[in-house]
Amino acid sequence: MRTRWVALALGLGLSLAGCAEEPPPGTDAHGGADASAPDRSEKDAFETTLQRVIMLEEAGQYAEALNLCRQMERTHAGKPEAAQLVETRARLMNEQRDSLALAYAITLLGADRLEDVKTGRQKLREGGEVAAVLLRRVVREQSDRTAVEAARILADRKDRLAASIFARRLADRPPAPLARVLVDGLKAVTGTTLNALVCRDLFACLAKDTQFDATPVAEYLAWVLHEPCGGDGVRFDALLQEPGATKRLKTYVTAAAEAGKMAVDGAGGAKALAKPSSIPGIRGQYFAGTNFDKPVFERLDRQIAIPNEGQYKYPDGRKDDLSIRWTGFVAVPKDGQYTFYVMSDDGQRLWIDEKVVTDDWTVHAGTEAWGKVRLAAGRHAIRVEHFNGSSIGLIIVMWEGPGFGKQVLTDQALSTAPWPGMKKG
Repeated sequence: MRTRWVALALGLGLSLAGCAEEPPPGTDAHGGADASAPDRSEKDAFETTLQRVIMLEEAGQYAEALNLCRQMERTHAGKPEAAQLVETRARLMNEQRDSLALAYAITLLGADRLEDVKTGRQKLREGGEVAAVLLRRVVREQSDRTAVEAARILADRKDRLAASIFARRLADRPPAPLARVLVDGLKAVTGTTLNALVCRDLFACLAKDTQFDATPVAEYLAWVLHEPCGGDGVRFDALLQEPGATKRLKTYVTAAAEAGKMAVDGAGGAKALAKPSSIPGIRGQYFAGTNFDKPVFERLDRQIAIPNEGQYKYPDGRKDDLSIRWTGFVAVPKDGQYTFYVMSDDGQRLWIDEKVVTDDWTVHAGTEAWGKVRLAAGRHAIRVEHFNGSSIGLIIVMWEGPGFGKQVLTDQALSTAPWPGMKKG
């Protein structure tokens, strides 16, 4: 679709070859009246209106784009531009047809049955630019689990046009499940090629927050400081065009951590930001629904070791249709390569310093996944997510490294920041 923008831009250009000076509008090279001026004005109007058609197309507003294109066809009937308009109309009709088919796939993202959700994901991953347009609109306008799934797909596609949309939604302080995905999505779609305007807008949002409602924004900015900026506060301040930005970010994160609203370490910004006090164990956040749909309770867990569905210990006795997120830090005793193992039924994902180590977010019987990562001695951020759709459920996290064999990861190595109302598991 971008090639059409390039073609349009080239179509608007005027050759200057052989001209020492552009004559005034409406005159010829000798200063007399230019008989071609009306034709040029008509061409400019045509190109401007066609650009409007393409803008509507890029926004997924195919019906409006088609109406405008048909009006142009009537106006330019029998003229050289007519063939281009016929081609444009045909393309719009094809895209409108595809969008109607993909709109059903969008509805599947919010379905109750996991198989329906997977079908919707697959169709939208393969749906080309029309699918991307629909997914961006969902993230822009919705905050439910359909928006969460749409943001994940755009992140998987590395859709760079989604970056500004993700940032605007983060600034709106969306529900926690969507905010979490938006942070990860921003990292995925921007990588180390930062959008300075996005970072400045997010920092402005953070500067106004006194209730720690914008901690996902702070998490992303802390990642920007630590990763793309290499922990260089001067570079970070220059990116934001804000002297003292690093210091203000540190102050916010420290205060948010002390209030139990935020845990920051590892690639989240530990090398540049103040570390919060911590206690042994890991914070577990337990949800109803397989996509972190409804928070139920939180507790401090000694380890991530749930051998069967009877050990989830939800207040209502829930054993399925649930999801859990654990966050904290793991203390690495020495430099070297470490292997993390996750036995699960159903899905699981594990990150160290915001880098994926294992990922099997599917419905499956008891399966062990593992991943290797080289770590320096010290504390590193760890995040584990798990869901159980129905029937049997379990998750056990183990690790091994230099000087010790495979063993359950426990509170001898795990720690987390305390939070208000914390209860031990």
